Amino acid sequence: LYFTLGIPGQVAFVRLGVEDPESAYRLWHTYFMKYNSTVKLFDGIADTLKALKEKGFHSGIVTSKTYREFADDTSSREIIGYFETVVGRTDSPRPKPFADPLLTYMERTQTRPEDILYIGDAIYDYQCAQSAGVDFGLVMWGSHPKERIDARYSLKTPNDILNISCE
Repeated sequence: LYFTLGIPGQVAFVRLGVEDPESAYRLWHTYFMKYNSTVKLFDGIADTLKALKEKGFHSGIVTSKTYREFADDTSSREIIGYFETVVGRTDSPRPKPFADPLLTYMERTQTRPEDILYIGDAIYDYQCAQSAGVDFGLVMWGSHPKERIDARYSLKTPNDILNISCE
């Protein structure tokens, strides 16, 4: 099921061949809410985001989640204050792996591709960055297979983000 990680839930249900993706999504959301409190941030995430903010970097989120899913995620609430801009699933015409979400982010923040490092953990994040002409840093922690992703940066821990040279 790795291919479903990083794309919108309803898109995943369609690709899985679920007959009624809307009902499946509602059931998934019910279980997500039931077990949401068990989801924890990876160690070092909050400290890294704090350090980036203190160094003057601007951070944003480009997610395949809807705003409802994002708001319902208790772990997101812990770190949302570190981000100036959030681009959700409904903010662009097409979701990742298309470039649209990153292009929307760049339009909102008035940034250029060469000013951005997009950090993600899924092939769809990588493809989105490539399509938008943005450098990509691959998160190596977590549960995603990494063999198909040729990222400019491989990040073994959140702290590795702080060691990237700004060129």
